[in-house]
Amino acid sequence: MIASEYYDLLEASEWHISNLDTFLRELQGGATLKNAGILAEYTPKQIKKIESIYAQFCNDELDEPSIEFIVGFYVSKAVAYRDKRWIGFVEAGGKQASAGMWLLERRVGGEFGAPVQKVQQEIKAGVMYSSVQEAIEATQKKLGIKQIEEQGDYWAKLQTAAALSQELPVLPIEAHPKKDPQP
Repeated sequence: MIASEYYDLLEASEWHISNLDTFLRELQGGATLKNAGILAEYTPKQIKKIESIYAQFCNDELDEPSIEFIVGFYVSKAVAYRDKRWIGFVEAGGKQASAGMWLLERRVGGEFGAPVQKVQQEIKAGVMYSSVQEAIEATQKKLGIKQIEEQGDYWAKLQTAAALSQELPVLPIEAHPKKDPQP
C-alpha cells in the first residue's frame, strides 16, 4: 500500500514501514484509528499523534514534502478504501446494507451521518381573553354548551371524590327528556 519511494523516509522516522503497513491494513479492514494503532503496536502517544496528523491532513494543514503529510495521505487513503467497502455493502442491499449504513452513520459521520430530525413547531394564533369568565362565556357560545362552569366544577369534584373513595357528587345539569315528534 505504501509506495517504495517513501520506504527510506518512513523507516528513518517513528513510523516504521511494517508497523505503518499493519496500521493501514487494519484501518482499511474496518478498525478505528485507535484499534488499528493498537494492532500496529503503536504507543498511545503515537496513536494520538497519528489521529492529529490525519485531522491536519483532512483540513489541508500539512506541508507536502513532510513525513506527516505522507502518513496523513496514506491514512486518508486507507479510510477512503474502508468507506468504499462499506458503501459497497449498502449498494449491494440485503442484510449487509443495514450493517454498512450503520457503520457509515456511526463511524464515519459527516456526509454519511444519520439524517437530522427536524422538529417543526406549529404556532397557532390564539384568542386572548381578559378574564377567565370571558373565556368561559366564549367557549360556551362556541361549543353550544350551557353551564360549562358548573360542569367543570363537577368533573373536578368527581375526580377528587373518586381518588378519595368518597361518594360521587350528583351531576348539576338538568336533563330534559327528548320530546317525541308530533305526527
